[in-house]
Amino acid sequence: IMATGPTSAMLAGADTEDGVVWCIAATVDLKEPCIYIDFSLKSEGNVGVLKAVPVAEGIMFPDGSVWSRFNASESATAHFAGAYQEAKHAPGYGWRTIAASGPMEAIVAGLDEAGGTPWMTKAVAHLNCTEGDATCATIGIRTPAKLANGQIDEVKACLVENGLQFPGGSVWQHLYFEPEATVPKLWFEGSFVDYHHPDGWRTIMATGPTSAILAGADTKGGEVFAMEGVVDTKEPSISFDFSAKSKGAVAVLKATPHADGIMFYDGSVWQRYDATGSAAAVFAGSYKDMHHPEGWRTVAPTCSFETIVAGADSAGGKPWATIGHISPGLIGIDFSEKSDGAVGVLTAAMIKTHAIQFPDGNLWEKTQHHEPPRWFEGVFTDPNHPKGWRSVIATGQTSAILVGADEKGGDIFWIPGFVCPKNGGSVAFNFTKKSKGAVGVLKVVPDKKGLVFPDGSVWTRTIATGAAARFAGAYLDMHHPEGWRTIAALGPHKVMVAGLDEYGGDAWALEAPVRQSKLHIDFTAKSAGAVGVLSCTPLAKVGIKFPDGGVWEKYAPPPKPTKWGVVKLSGAVTKGVGKGFGAVVMSAMKAPKGLLIDVPKGLLWKTVGRLLSRQP
Repeated sequence: IMATGPTSAMLAGADTEDGVVWCIAATVDLKEPCIYIDFSLKSEGNVGVLKAVPVAEGIMFPDGSVWSRFNASESATAHFAGAYQEAKHAPGYGWRTIAASGPMEAIVAGLDEAGGTPWMTKAVAHLNCTEGDATCATIGIRTPAKLANGQIDEVKACLVENGLQFPGGSVWQHLYFEPEATVPKLWFEGSFVDYHHPDGWRTIMATGPTSAILAGADTKGGEVFAMEGVVDTKEPSISFDFSAKSKGAVAVLKATPHADGIMFYDGSVWQRYDATGSAAAVFAGSYKDMHHPEGWRTVAPTCSFETIVAGADSAGGKPWATIGHISPGLIGIDFSEKSDGAVGVLTAAMIKTHAIQFPDGNLWEKTQHHEPPRWFEGVFTDPNHPKGWRSVIATGQTSAILVGADEKGGDIFWIPGFVCPKNGGSVAFNFTKKSKGAVGVLKVVPDKKGLVFPDGSVWTRTIATGAAARFAGAYLDMHHPEGWRTIAALGPHKVMVAGLDEYGGDAWALEAPVRQSKLHIDFTAKSAGAVGVLSCTPLAKVGIKFPDGGVWEKYAPPPKPTKWGVVKLSGAVTKGVGKGFGAVVMSAMKAPKGLLIDVPKGLLWKTVGRLLSRQP
């Protein structure tokens, strides 16, 4: 048995050593905890769904029988244990699992496509093998007869950053998943029952740090409505304008958190379905459909194996809704009514908890919204320079960068800022160089409109909404490791991109439009004509990707640790990658989460290709 997702697993087996291989998709309940396995097909209807619970020796079934687990903690094959996907075998539908069965042995099972025949073979681990110029751990997998007619006895795969690499370049990609990211974390998200319309339904999903979509129908099968919501993160509350739905009878209504869901001003409560631990929870969220970039999609669980899927194909377009049926790691969405029968049920797979992939390759990418901008971040107007602009973006927990120009097309300046979180918060900027000594360090504090300076002047913030808001943030361009990049929203579909290529160099800034979920940056002026317009796409939790494959990695504040810990750096190697910086290569295959690492000032730390922090 191997987990294939936060609430799903794959059981593979055979009843005799060389018997027929069978497999069953199982569902995990994280609360109880237990695992549900449907033996109906295997037993030809004699046995149904059985629930297994944890015991010291392994797992126990209702009749008291126990499946005893092999203790793989000290085995060499434990390094390879897990669930994998191979790109050429129907991504999202085929699977591979490796489970340690001895100190150096493992059982490898797989399925090449949904409805296909599962297979099983055995493997032996080989540690510290030399492959080219590198020393790595490899596993020798005996080739099943079905794949090569017994011509090859064993294929060695090397353990790499993201899975197993085989000769010829093919990769089994490891299925990593984060259980804590699969359930809506915002208090207003989910599916609800409105007791004024008990036969209908309501779903609310966040679409940004301060925005959400409410979709619903007053009766089962009734006309679908949708409206945008405005979130107040301080109060907290969420407001919806019911004017259009009620034909003027009801205006804006504000809801606040309640133990059972959300409560409106008249005391009525919309009761939330608790999706925690259910197989449907992994799909919950709001999405962008690549085929309809100006529209929206939401998925909200209504029970363990069913969701309401709602959407609109364009901004302000007619909303629609349908039912999504869940099997572990998969969702079957019935598009019959939406497409007037042209499309039926499409079965899609969750890809690493951040996107839903359909059979034709189309993606619904999950909206990342749980980290709202900090109070000092954004684009501002300085009343002393009304024709210019100011952009402030956080680059660390206690650091920020101010970029601006005093007039449109004027010289770009930049000033590092120091963030103090105490007493309501403040940010200090040293204007000495910009003002040629006329002004020194100025400390700004929060205001409803923007930033307040000691003399009482206010920089007014431009509210970041729409498609542009998802690109806002600070980035690291690995082609210029000594520099920085910031993107700030100027409006719903326009951003200001600013940067510095090397310390001591000149800052630059470019306005760039956002169209069809892509950011189009014109580098003509910056590169003296060598580079034109580049269209880049957002990568969830990573950054933005350019057409040549280059990536600007987005700064994300490291998580607050829940406990102290120690990280052992085994086989560390240091090498310079640029002036004032070094690199440390860690041999560990997985980066521990929630640990504080004390490192020398100025080091750039990377683990398994992931940027942890550029801060000391």
